[in-house]
Amino acid sequence: FRFLATQYDTVVVICKSDYKKTLELILNDDKICFYGAEKISGYEHPYDLYGEHKYDDISKNYINKYIVGFHRVNGCHLANNLPFNFYDDINIDRDVFWKYNYTTPIPNEDDLYYKYLANSGIPFIFLHMSTSYGKLFSIEDVEKSFNINRDDILVIDPCENVYKEDHKFYELAKSLCNNNLYYYKTIIENAEKIIMSDSSFFCYSICLKTKAHDIYIKVRDSSLYGAHCFQFLKKINNYINWNT
Repeated sequence: FRFLATQYDTVVVICKSDYKKTLELILNDDKICFYGAEKISGYEHPYDLYGEHKYDDISKNYINKYIVGFHRVNGCHLANNLPFNFYDDINIDRDVFWKYNYTTPIPNEDDLYYKYLANSGIPFIFLHMSTSYGKLFSIEDVEKSFNINRDDILVIDPCENVYKEDHKFYELAKSLCNNNLYYYKTIIENAEKIIMSDSSFFCYSICLKTKAHDIYIKVRDSSLYGAHCFQFLKKINNYINWNT
Protein backbone atom coordinates (compact mmCIF):
# COMPACT_ATOMS: atom_id res chain seq x y z
CA PHE A 1 0.00 0.00 0.00
CA ARG A 2 2.83 2.42 0.78
CA PHE A 3 4.36 1.79 -2.63
CA LEU A 4 1.03 2.24 -4.40
CA ALA A 5 0.59 5.54 -2.53
CA THR A 6 3.70 6.79 -4.36
CA GLN A 7 2.07 5.95 -7.69
CA TYR A 8 -1.46 7.31 -7.15
CA ASP A 9 -3.11 10.36 -5.59
CA THR A 10 -5.29 8.11 -3.42
CA VAL A 11 -5.22 4.46 -2.45
CA VAL A 12 -8.48 3.01 -1.11
CA VAL A 13 -8.18 -0.21 0.85
CA ILE A 14 -11.22 -2.45 1.40
CA CYS A 15 -10.55 -4.64 4.43
CA LYS A 16 -12.38 -6.56 7.12
CA SER A 17 -13.72 -4.21 9.81
CA ASP A 18 -11.82 -6.09 12.51
CA TYR A 19 -8.52 -5.13 10.88
CA LYS A 20 -9.29 -1.52 9.94
CA LYS A 21 -7.95 0.17 13.10
CA THR A 22 -4.72 -1.84 13.02
CA LEU A 23 -4.08 -0.99 9.38
CA GLU A 24 -4.72 2.69 10.04
CA LEU A 25 -2.17 2.66 12.87
CA ILE A 26 0.50 0.71 10.98
CA LEU A 27 0.20 2.67 7.73
CA ASN A 28 -0.98 6.14 8.85
CA ASP A 29 -0.63 7.77 5.46
CA ASP A 30 -2.85 10.64 4.30
CA LYS A 31 -3.00 9.12 0.80
CA ILE A 32 -4.33 5.78 2.06
CA CYS A 33 -7.90 5.43 3.30
CA PHE A 34 -9.83 2.39 4.45
CA TYR A 35 -13.28 0.89 4.02
CA GLY A 36 -14.18 -1.56 6.79
CA ALA A 37 -16.47 -4.40 5.75
CA GLU A 38 -18.14 -7.38 7.35
CA LYS A 39 -17.67 -10.81 5.85
CA ILE A 40 -20.95 -11.98 4.32
CA SER A 41 -19.86 -15.41 3.09
CA GLY A 42 -16.82 -17.66 2.91
CA TYR A 43 -13.77 -15.42 2.51
CA GLU A 44 -12.61 -16.63 -0.90
CA HIS A 45 -12.52 -13.30 -2.72
CA PRO A 46 -12.87 -9.58 -1.88
CA TYR A 47 -16.41 -9.77 -3.30
CA ASP A 48 -17.23 -11.78 -0.19
CA LEU A 49 -16.75 -8.72 2.02
CA TYR A 50 -19.49 -6.58 0.52
CA GLY A 51 -21.04 -8.75 -2.17
CA GLU A 52 -20.12 -8.36 -5.81
CA HIS A 53 -22.44 -5.48 -6.68
CA LYS A 54 -21.52 -3.38 -3.62
CA TYR A 55 -17.82 -4.03 -4.24
CA ASP A 56 -18.18 -2.86 -7.85
CA ASP A 57 -20.07 0.23 -6.73
CA ILE A 58 -17.32 1.22 -4.28
CA SER A 59 -14.48 0.60 -6.72
CA LYS A 60 -16.02 1.87 -9.97
CA ASN A 61 -14.42 5.34 -9.80
CA TYR A 62 -10.87 4.10 -9.37
CA ILE A 63 -8.40 3.56 -12.20
CA ASN A 64 -6.81 0.28 -11.13
CA LYS A 65 -7.86 -2.47 -8.75
CA TYR A 66 -5.45 -4.75 -6.90
CA ILE A 67 -6.22 -7.86 -4.90
CA VAL A 68 -3.55 -8.46 -2.28
CA GLY A 69 -2.27 -11.28 -0.15
CA PHE A 70 -3.36 -14.84 -0.90
CA HIS A 71 -6.04 -13.78 -3.37
CA ARG A 72 -5.79 -12.97 -7.05
CA VAL A 73 -8.29 -11.83 -9.66
CA ASN A 74 -9.17 -15.39 -10.55
CA GLY A 75 -8.95 -17.67 -7.53
CA CYS A 76 -6.03 -17.95 -5.11
CA HIS A 77 -2.27 -18.05 -5.41
CA LEU A 78 -0.30 -21.23 -5.07
CA ALA A 79 1.40 -21.52 -1.70
CA ASN A 80 4.89 -22.09 -3.03
CA ASN A 81 6.32 -18.57 -2.65
CA LEU A 82 4.05 -16.46 -0.51
CA PRO A 83 4.03 -13.55 0.15
CA PHE A 84 5.63 -12.67 -3.19
CA ASN A 85 3.04 -14.27 -5.49
CA PHE A 86 1.06 -11.05 -5.27
CA TYR A 87 4.00 -8.92 -6.38
CA ASP A 88 4.70 -11.24 -9.29
CA ASP A 89 1.02 -11.24 -10.25
CA ILE A 90 0.92 -7.47 -10.79
CA ASN A 91 4.51 -7.07 -12.00
CA ILE A 92 5.89 -5.19 -8.99
CA ASP A 93 9.51 -5.88 -8.07
CA ARG A 94 9.82 -8.10 -5.01
CA ASP A 95 12.22 -5.60 -3.43
CA VAL A 96 9.23 -3.32 -2.88
CA PHE A 97 8.16 -5.70 -0.10
CA TRP A 98 11.32 -4.98 1.88
CA LYS A 99 11.64 -1.29 1.01
CA TYR A 100 8.09 -0.16 1.75
CA ASN A 101 6.91 -2.64 4.39
CA TYR A 102 7.60 -0.55 7.48
CA THR A 103 5.49 0.50 10.45
CA THR A 104 4.58 4.04 11.43
CA PRO A 105 6.72 4.95 14.49
CA ILE A 106 4.93 4.49 17.81
CA PRO A 107 4.96 7.51 20.17
CA ASN A 108 6.97 6.57 23.28
CA GLU A 109 4.02 7.33 25.55
CA ASP A 110 1.96 4.67 23.73
CA ASP A 111 4.74 2.16 23.12
CA LEU A 112 4.29 -0.88 25.38
CA TYR A 113 8.02 -1.49 25.56
CA TYR A 114 8.82 2.01 26.79
CA LYS A 115 5.82 2.12 29.10
CA TYR A 116 6.52 -1.13 30.92
CA LEU A 117 9.89 -2.69 30.09
CA ALA A 118 12.63 -0.37 28.86
CA ASN A 119 13.78 0.69 32.33
CA SER A 120 12.68 -2.38 34.26
CA GLY A 121 15.77 -4.54 33.77
CA ILE A 122 13.46 -7.54 33.34
CA PRO A 123 14.44 -9.97 30.55
CA PHE A 124 11.50 -11.21 28.50
CA ILE A 125 10.49 -13.49 25.66
CA PHE A 126 7.62 -12.99 23.23
CA LEU A 127 5.16 -15.75 22.41
CA HIS A 128 2.04 -15.87 20.32
CA MET A 129 0.40 -19.23 20.93
CA SER A 130 -2.92 -18.76 19.15
CA THR A 131 -4.28 -18.36 15.63
CA SER A 132 -7.65 -17.51 14.17
CA TYR A 133 -8.34 -21.26 14.36
CA GLY A 134 -7.52 -21.52 18.06
CA LYS A 135 -4.55 -22.16 20.31
CA LEU A 136 -1.67 -23.94 18.59
CA PHE A 137 0.66 -24.69 21.51
CA SER A 138 0.94 -24.10 25.25
CA ILE A 139 3.38 -22.42 27.60
CA GLU A 140 4.22 -25.90 28.91
CA ASP A 141 5.23 -26.93 25.36
CA VAL A 142 7.53 -23.91 25.20
CA GLU A 143 9.11 -24.54 28.59
CA LYS A 144 9.81 -28.16 27.70
CA SER A 145 11.12 -27.58 24.16
CA PHE A 146 13.25 -24.50 24.88
CA ASN A 147 14.30 -25.17 28.49
CA ILE A 148 12.59 -22.00 29.66
CA ASN A 149 11.17 -21.37 33.12
CA ARG A 150 8.46 -18.71 33.20
CA ASP A 151 9.39 -17.98 36.82
CA ASP A 152 12.85 -16.77 35.75
CA ILE A 153 11.97 -14.75 32.64
CA LEU A 154 8.91 -12.69 31.78
CA VAL A 155 6.81 -14.45 29.15
CA ILE A 156 4.65 -12.10 27.08
CA ASP A 157 1.78 -13.43 25.02
CA PRO A 158 -0.47 -10.70 23.58
CA CYS A 159 -3.57 -12.90 23.92
CA GLU A 160 -3.02 -14.80 27.17
CA ASN A 161 -1.53 -14.16 30.60
CA VAL A 162 0.49 -17.31 31.40
CA TYR A 163 0.80 -16.39 35.10
CA LYS A 164 -1.48 -16.98 38.08
CA GLU A 165 -2.69 -13.97 40.05
CA ASP A 166 -0.23 -14.46 42.90
CA HIS A 167 2.82 -14.57 40.63
CA LYS A 168 5.36 -11.71 40.62
CA PHE A 169 4.91 -11.22 36.87
CA TYR A 170 1.12 -11.43 36.79
CA GLU A 171 0.25 -7.72 36.80
CA LEU A 172 2.96 -6.83 34.29
CA ALA A 173 1.95 -9.64 31.95
CA LYS A 174 -1.70 -8.56 32.32
CA SER A 175 -0.82 -5.02 31.21
CA LEU A 176 0.84 -6.46 28.12
CA CYS A 177 -2.19 -8.54 27.06
CA ASN A 178 -4.97 -7.62 24.65
CA ASN A 179 -3.43 -4.51 23.14
CA ASN A 180 -3.55 -3.66 19.45
CA LEU A 181 -0.98 -5.57 17.39
CA TYR A 182 0.62 -2.27 16.33
CA TYR A 183 1.84 -1.49 19.86
CA TYR A 184 3.89 -4.70 20.17
CA LYS A 185 6.48 -3.68 17.57
CA THR A 186 9.25 -2.62 19.97
CA ILE A 187 8.55 -5.53 22.30
CA ILE A 188 9.07 -7.98 19.44
CA GLU A 189 12.23 -6.15 18.38
CA ASN A 190 13.75 -6.36 21.88
CA ALA A 191 12.65 -9.83 23.04
CA GLU A 192 15.35 -12.31 24.09
CA LYS A 193 13.52 -15.09 22.25
CA ILE A 194 10.53 -15.14 19.88
CA ILE A 195 8.23 -18.15 19.43
CA MET A 196 5.05 -17.76 17.39
CA SER A 197 2.25 -19.46 15.58
CA ASP A 198 1.83 -18.69 11.87
CA SER A 199 -0.43 -15.77 12.71
CA SER A 200 -0.65 -12.04 12.09
CA PHE A 201 2.17 -11.48 14.63
CA PHE A 202 4.42 -13.67 12.48
CA CYS A 203 3.55 -11.52 9.46
CA TYR A 204 4.16 -8.36 11.49
CA SER A 205 7.63 -9.55 12.52
CA ILE A 206 8.95 -10.19 9.01
CA CYS A 207 10.31 -6.67 8.43
CA LEU A 208 11.31 -5.94 12.03
CA LYS A 209 14.99 -6.12 12.93
CA THR A 210 14.86 -8.25 16.06
CA LYS A 211 17.39 -8.71 18.83
CA ALA A 212 16.60 -12.43 18.87
CA HIS A 213 17.20 -12.85 15.09
CA ASP A 214 16.10 -16.51 15.24
CA ILE A 215 12.30 -16.66 15.24
CA TYR A 216 10.62 -20.02 15.85
CA ILE A 217 7.30 -20.61 14.08
CA LYS A 218 4.79 -23.37 14.82
CA VAL A 219 2.79 -23.97 11.65
CA ARG A 220 -0.82 -25.11 11.64
CA ASP A 221 -1.27 -28.59 10.20
CA SER A 222 -4.08 -27.17 8.09
CA SER A 223 -2.06 -24.14 6.97
CA LEU A 224 -2.36 -23.42 3.26
CA TYR A 225 1.21 -22.25 3.03
CA GLY A 226 2.90 -24.17 5.83
CA ALA A 227 6.60 -23.41 6.03
CA HIS A 228 7.00 -22.96 2.26
CA CYS A 229 7.46 -19.23 2.61
CA PHE A 230 10.23 -19.29 5.25
CA GLN A 231 13.01 -19.55 2.67
CA PHE A 232 11.96 -16.24 1.12
CA LEU A 233 11.77 -14.30 4.39
CA LYS A 234 15.31 -14.47 5.78
CA LYS A 235 16.57 -11.09 4.65
CA ILE A 236 16.27 -9.62 8.17
CA ASN A 237 15.46 -12.48 10.56
CA ASN A 238 16.01 -16.22 10.49
CA TYR A 239 12.71 -18.13 10.55
CA ILE A 240 12.89 -21.65 11.96
CA ASN A 241 10.14 -24.21 11.50
CA TRP A 242 9.35 -25.42 15.03
CA ASN A 243 7.22 -28.30 13.65
CA THR A 244 10.34 -30.21 12.63
